[in-house]
Order: sequence, then structure tokens, then C-alpha cells
Amino acid sequence: MEAGGSSGVRLDVLARLFARIEELPRERQQLLLKQLLGERLRTRLLQLILDLPEEEKERLLEQWVAPREWEPPSTTLTLNEDEDRIRRIPRSSCRLRAICVVEATTFDGVVTDISPTGMFIQSPRSPAPGTPIRVSVRLPGAERAMILSGTVQRGEDTGFAVRLRGLPPDQEQAIRRFIDETP
Repeated sequence: MEAGGSSGVRLDVLARLFARIEELPRERQQLLLKQLLGERLRTRLLQLILDLPEEEKERLLEQWVAPREWEPPSTTLTLNEDEDRIRRIPRSSCRLRAICVVEATTFDGVVTDISPTGMFIQSPRSPAPGTPIRVSVRLPGAERAMILSGTVQRGEDTGFAVRLRGLPPDQEQAIRRFIDETP
């Protein structure tokens, strides 16, 4: 078989694979991509784009600059391994000062969204996924800050996501109240 023939077969297999993935709901596509690439997601996507033929790059650019459809308000997706359904947990966009403690290091950040199960913290630092973290944050109207414990789920250029764990009922209720009262 010629080298060009095996390349054509490989492209055909990839095309069929991408067609099957495209049939999945968007949330499942994102989860699959994150599971496959982990922290190398951005690097791998850029490499794939650079490897595209010029006409494909042009088509991708056209799609990227095209007007986008309206997207619904943000929600946090929680996937239960035992279930196929996706449970949506409301979250609230915000800008709250956060003091983060990872091991013996303390640094500042800004909570940009929060739910009873997690938050995103904007920060130039991004601890490694799986790292335990404590976050001190004061909700508007609260007399004092809450100290929340969690685990870093993923890092991005702008900050990192934290999955909260072990919230006492009063902290969970305070976060739910904040979400309900936020327009």
C-alpha cells in the first residue's frame, strides 16, 4: 500500500470518528476532550489547527468570526458515573476577593462564579489539578468571610476551577441564598 493510501485511510477513519463525536451532546464532547488531553488541551488544539491544510484553516477562521448564537446562562455540569443524565447546578457570576491557601503558600484571587459545589478563581497562579485548597471569601452582606475547602479541578490561563467539598449546611445555604438573590 502506498504512503498516500494509508494517509487517506487514516483521514477516513478520523472523519468517521469526528462525525460520531459530533453526534454527542456538547457537554459530553467537552468532557471527552478533557479526559483525552488533560492539561495539554490548548497545546494539542493549536497543533491540530497548525497541521490543517490551508483551505481548512480558512474555513475554521470563517466559522470563528461568524456571529455566534445566543448561549443560555452558565451552569455547572456534574456528571455522575452511575447515571447518564446530567444534573445542572445553578451558579452565580460574581467578583469576590479570595484569599487562597495551597500548602504553605497564600495568594490572592477573584471568584468569578460560585455554586454550592464549586467556583472559578481568576488568578495568575494556577495550582495543579488534584491539589487541596482552602479559600477565604466573603459574600456580600455577610459579617465575616467563609473558609471553604476544596480541590483544584483544572487550570486555565486566567485562573482555576475548584470543586468544593465538606461544606457545612450554613455555608451551603449562604451560597444558595447569594445565587438566588443575584440578578
